[in-house]
Amino acid sequence: MLAFGATGLANVPLNELFAALIPIVIGFILGNLDEEISEFLKPGTTLLIPFFAFPLRAALNFKQLLSAGLSGILLGVACVLITGLAGYFVFKVLKFKFPQVGAAVGATAGNAVGTPAVIAQIDPSFKVVASQATAQVAAAIIVTAILCPLLVSFLNKIEKNKKKGELVNE
Repeated sequence: MLAFGATGLANVPLNELFAALIPIVIGFILGNLDEEISEFLKPGTTLLIPFFAFPLRAALNFKQLLSAGLSGILLGVACVLITGLAGYFVFKVLKFKFPQVGAAVGATAGNAVGTPAVIAQIDPSFKVVASQATAQVAAAIIVTAILCPLLVSFLNKIEKNKKKGELVNE
């Protein structure tokens, strides 16, 4: 919503934007204020999954996945390559011990499938493309669920080989 509103592609009212962001910000603040609050709120992250995942899953069907076609597959491949490799290189620049883990950000989260419908509810001009966008995002979720672990595994092999080479040279 933030990206669509900021770019002017959708008319996102401020109250809708705040309604989506305020719970995230409050949770972030509370979780970082006190370890006990963080531990108390932690079970809520898994508790909510069935409540948004079941309705989202029920809205998907195989015809939608087929209708996404090549564009949905390319969206998934682009997410893995662009975002996954960017995450890997950022982790390398920041000198994380296991930079290959950064590539895991290349996966599209399952709840992303609901984003086109939410945008269409906020800005009705998107209703005509919401179904196709949902199918494309659903295809991207499936593609990234397959390719992202393969990318992380590949980068892990590269990192292990580099470390073996460093040990031999020492």
